[in-house]
Amino acid sequence: MSDITTDFIKATNKIYAKVAAILTHLQVIEGDVKSIRDQSVKYAGEPSSHSDESDPGSQVKAAIFRPDTVNSGKPNRNQQSGDNDASSFFQNLEKRWKKSIRKPAIQIEIAAVIGLCVYTCETHRTNNLTQRSIESTEKRVRAEDRPYILAQPRPGHGYYDQKTDKTVYFPYSSDGKGNIVFKIAVDVKVLGHSPAVEMNTTASQVIVGPTEEVGKQASDFDPGYPEPTAPLTSMMPEVPPITVITLPSKAVTPEEFQKFKDGTWSVYVVGAVQYRDVFAPRLDHPYRLIYCFKLLPSGMPFGNCINSHAPTQD
Repeated sequence: MSDITTDFIKATNKIYAKVAAILTHLQVIEGDVKSIRDQSVKYAGEPSSHSDESDPGSQVKAAIFRPDTVNSGKPNRNQQSGDNDASSFFQNLEKRWKKSIRKPAIQIEIAAVIGLCVYTCETHRTNNLTQRSIESTEKRVRAEDRPYILAQPRPGHGYYDQKTDKTVYFPYSSDGKGNIVFKIAVDVKVLGHSPAVEMNTTASQVIVGPTEEVGKQASDFDPGYPEPTAPLTSMMPEVPPITVITLPSKAVTPEEFQKFKDGTWSVYVVGAVQYRDVFAPRLDHPYRLIYCFKLLPSGMPFGNCINSHAPTQD
């Protein structure tokens, strides 16, 4: 990029020098034309004396410089003298220009100016193409190497089963008062080839209620990223995931829990993560992951939210 800019400046300076040379030649031509025009006016305004008429040298000189003569040397009428003066001026200008154009030096300078103009235009076009190519490459490399956040839900309530000697997890449990609360944990991890920095994570929210109502709430979820009270965290790719804080869900009665079982009620978990990459230049806005998962009453425990409420990342 620096070489192209240097060449562009050099080419511009050369064009300026060539144009200045051409203007100098035009000024010389203008001076000659002005001199011829002044002489024409001078001799046209002088009355012819008797001695001039008898002097052959004076008659030839008058025939050459009088603007009211034609090629035959015969004078025109007085009312045509003004037209002949203008015609003589432009004819002399044309002759001087054609004479200058025939000079090899002038031809070379004109050709050089044209060539430099073409070179400048081509350099400008190439510069734009190079800039667009660099920007496209930067975007492609950034897209390939940038971090991506993966969110995974899992049942949040576990108890130890002595028979199997294992911990068994469920997405809900009793609150000890005859009601049921949903407990869902969300783990986030970094994928890609570079770390995620300045991570700002919202708490996961569990939404419980009639299917249509909570479906709209999940769809309209606004992350409302919290103001950081401490330095934001960073996370390397392929390290163990971290568990996001989940806000307690509202307790449901056994009858309401049965509605969840038959599908008239639904349970969603939503949240978001905001983060940046480490590449320069710094982007105007951070990356954002908004996730939404639906707790299923049977089969696989979780599915993506319906109506395109699946996790979105930009």
